Amino acid sequence: MKSISRDFMQLIKRFNRQNFAAQVIEGMGVGFILGQLLPDQATTYLSPVGNGFIRLFQMPVLPFISLSLIAGVGRLEMHQAGRLLIRAGAVLVFFWALILLTVCLIPLGFPDWQQGSFYQPSLLETGESFDLVELFIPSNPFEAFAQTQIPAIVLFSLMLGIALIRIPKRKSLIKIFDTLCSGLLKISTTISKLTPLGVLAIVACSANKIGSSQIPRIGVYVAIQAGIALLFTFLILPLIVQGLTPFKAKKIINRFKNPMLIAFATANMLVVLPSIINIIKQLILEEKRKVHHISTHNQSASSALIKEIELPIELLTPLALVFPGMGRIASIAFIPFSEWMTGRPLIIEAYPEFLLTGLASTFMEGVMAMTFMINRLNLSNQLVDLYVTLDQTIIARLGTLLECSSVFSLVIISTWISLGNKHEQQRRLLPAAISYLSIPLFIATINAIFNRVPAPVNWEKEQMLSQGFAVAKGTAKIDLSYTKISEPGSWQRIKKQGVIHYCIMRNDYPMSYKNSSGNLVGLDIEIGLLFAEEMGLKPEFKLFKSFNKPIGKSTKLNKNFFASHNCDMTLSNVITSHKVISKFLSTRSLRDLSLSFLSKQPQFSTIKQWNDLKKYKTLRIGILEGKNLVDSTLSQAAPEAIFIRQRTNRLLIEALNNNQVDLVLMTTEKASAWTVLEPSLRITVPMPVQQVPKQRILPLEAKTLLRIWDDWMFFQYTTGVTEKIFDHWVKGIPVQSLNESTRGKSNLSTQP
Repeated sequence: MKSISRDFMQLIKRFNRQNFAAQVIEGMGVGFILGQLLPDQATTYLSPVGNGFIRLFQMPVLPFISLSLIAGVGRLEMHQAGRLLIRAGAVLVFFWALILLTVCLIPLGFPDWQQGSFYQPSLLETGESFDLVELFIPSNPFEAFAQTQIPAIVLFSLMLGIALIRIPKRKSLIKIFDTLCSGLLKISTTISKLTPLGVLAIVACSANKIGSSQIPRIGVYVAIQAGIALLFTFLILPLIVQGLTPFKAKKIINRFKNPMLIAFATANMLVVLPSIINIIKQLILEEKRKVHHISTHNQSASSALIKEIELPIELLTPLALVFPGMGRIASIAFIPFSEWMTGRPLIIEAYPEFLLTGLASTFMEGVMAMTFMINRLNLSNQLVDLYVTLDQTIIARLGTLLECSSVFSLVIISTWISLGNKHEQQRRLLPAAISYLSIPLFIATINAIFNRVPAPVNWEKEQMLSQGFAVAKGTAKIDLSYTKISEPGSWQRIKKQGVIHYCIMRNDYPMSYKNSSGNLVGLDIEIGLLFAEEMGLKPEFKLFKSFNKPIGKSTKLNKNFFASHNCDMTLSNVITSHKVISKFLSTRSLRDLSLSFLSKQPQFSTIKQWNDLKKYKTLRIGILEGKNLVDSTLSQAAPEAIFIRQRTNRLLIEALNNNQVDLVLMTTEKASAWTVLEPSLRITVPMPVQQVPKQRILPLEAKTLLRIWDDWMFFQYTTGVTEKIFDHWVKGIPVQSLNESTRGKSNLSTQP
């Protein structure tokens, strides 16, 4: 035991003798290994350590930003502030242009790997509004501090600083602010010594959240983001600084390596802000002493230089965090990545809105900004979880590394120019311009490399074609006989014979279909099995291509349907006209299905509203046979369209693949399943959402069966069983991932 203790202490001593950068890197490495080896429950014990570390680091930062801005602006004269901010704004806009151009190039690096996705309720949601006034103008500054609304905090601090400019006796107050800033800087320096331990806990808690099925596509995104961050940080930005100032690129990298490493390790730009300010001051002070031949022993001259350079630095550095930097803007590339990953690549026409929205959203905190963009673009809410996982694991670190580099580059260039210094060798900007060509070259290389790699397995399709039931037991028996049954829908006859006969449509993904084992599965099948099981009945399923044209028959959906087809009720949803439905009894609709379009051409992805259909003069829309409830909606939205009717959804998809139709109208729940089966298909949900009821029909004489069915379904709804089945088949959530606990009562419109 003593030898183990002695070895452990020796290990600690060796660790402490290493430089700080090595300690942080080792902390990240150990954290990643622990995150991969330890179970989820074990890593949760490390979560308070990581969260506590970040909170400690953030604790002095907001006060430091506010006090630095107030003091920095307050000691300026009006003409100084204007000159400084104009030059800094020009450099900032130049940086924005560079990174936005890069974001536009990133999708060119994605390989040709097609992918669909299961249904998500977010497809039916409209985008959220973006309130710049609320973000920037605080009604209560203390609330802005409490909620970390950095733009609002900065505006308040700037206005207070500008107000101080007009107060003659302000120097004593500014001196107090400077003293407080020094104290806050001491706090940050002390806490930074805990970085290796904090990083270990953070990385360990986030490294085990990425599923193996997502790794290939995530690998593409991470590789592109890593390459871009490294090229900008260690090549392009240092060369830009070298071209506009006398500082060599190598010197810039060496001076800022520790802040960049801490920013990368902690994924938090705020924690390195004080050290960045100090290094920039030292860097410019050294160069100014060199230019003016001032000795370090000349205290009066040095004090004058310090006073000259510290004002713009202390003002610009906190201010640079308010406006989106290159790292924050680069993170919006997650949107085209997520669109590509879910099989809905962002079309060129959508880029102007995407870039403007993305730039505006990056004034907010990273996860908040991405949540806003995902909601605005009606993407799956699960992408927020994926973004957070990637953000915590590696992407935020790469973005913060680039953010750190862009901030100190912006401050160095702006400060040097604002101090009236001129750099004669403007031709030194040529290497920086040439170096940017490394970005498209790198992206093209990534695309070529990953296109040579076999496309990853379509796990969603494999899951859909192999999964079994979530709740029901046994298998579904297909009735191939044409044996006549007496009194279809009669509960007395059903109980007496112990058999219930269901009519279902085949290839009706994800409601009823055969999986890769040849078993009949799907949401409707499981509901039918579960009902029969709990009623002590034997279920039998009769397959039909459609209810207008049954297999081997030509009988249409009329009042003799159940007698001629030998079944007691339909399990598949029936969307038909009010005239036809009046000939039957229909079950209570616990869920309204939404309407959407499937297409193969990207130009149809611009359809956001139903009225957008009127822009296309010769539109061919595929729709199921028979007059039904959606005809009036389509006729009003697309009066000049040509409607091509088919018997089944499969025939409609074949017509779409053969370019016989431009769009296929289908419920969103089913259309999403078809994108999983055929990833080349695109889904569009026009707004406002149009819905049709999910109803099953029965003979007019089946009133007892209808009452029992509706009561049983409502009970399954209240106990959460139908929600679990819906999540499994329509949302594609595996059985092992479903919540095993009984769910409480929720909105009726979310149940099958």
